[in-house]
Amino acid sequence: MVVVFTALSGLGLVATLFIAGVGLADRRRGRSAEPVEDMYELAVLIGGRWRLADTVLISLVCRDVIRVSRDGRCTPVAGGDSPHPVDRVILDELAVRPGGVSRSTLMNLAAWDPVTENLRRELVKRGLSRPEWVKTGVMLSSLTMGGLILGGLLAGWWMVPTVVTILTEGFGAALELIGMTGVMLMVVPVGFLLHGATKWSDAENERTRSGEAAYAAARKRHPSRNTTPAALALYGDPLPPPARPPAPVTVPAPPGDGADDACGGGGCGCGCGE
Repeated sequence: MVVVFTALSGLGLVATLFIAGVGLADRRRGRSAEPVEDMYELAVLIGGRWRLADTVLISLVCRDVIRVSRDGRCTPVAGGDSPHPVDRVILDELAVRPGGVSRSTLMNLAAWDPVTENLRRELVKRGLSRPEWVKTGVMLSSLTMGGLILGGLLAGWWMVPTVVTILTEGFGAALELIGMTGVMLMVVPVGFLLHGATKWSDAENERTRSGEAAYAAARKRHPSRNTTPAALALYGDPLPPPARPPAPVTVPAPPGDGADDACGGGGCGCGCGE
């Protein structure tokens, strides 16, 4: 038990140093970054593969290269084309399926993975996105954090027999248990250290500080939803959803003539003169 908790504490310290190193390296670069002008790079920076696929599809619709029916079926427009390699992911799929393809199918094409990876690699070179090895290290650190939390709960449970032994048999009889409990409780401060380093470094964010600055600058340059390339990547579909039809209005029936009155045609007999 002591060996397991010692190893867990050691892993936690290694993870803390790794996360802190990621944060320090990020801060040394600063927050300044060249603007991201390419809408597909911006889409990957914001939301990865899914935002890229959505941006490409909407961009092709706005350029009248493809059209989307009410039921979400996409078909090419006669004479519409684009040589851009990212656009070709959708256009090549539509070319071999002239009857149309559902939007969900186009969003889930396997061809998006290599295209997204190429764009992400460019963002990593420019210091806007974290490389894969950093994301893998952050994931392993998160698993270590889970182990530290579990270890802390077990250490808390182990304190119960330790306290009982001290109260019933005396301090001397509980020395071994006290030593084991002390080693087990080491996971608690290590867990707090790892948690604090993770929050300070913002290592769980796939964008670096420079990437966050580039994203904020793009939103500042394009504050509203429209059909410009950057706005498509930032906000998605520029067209608002169709308005909900108004609720039906019940029109009251017109009042009947005197013959239909409950009082009869000779008036109501109440002296009102009706």
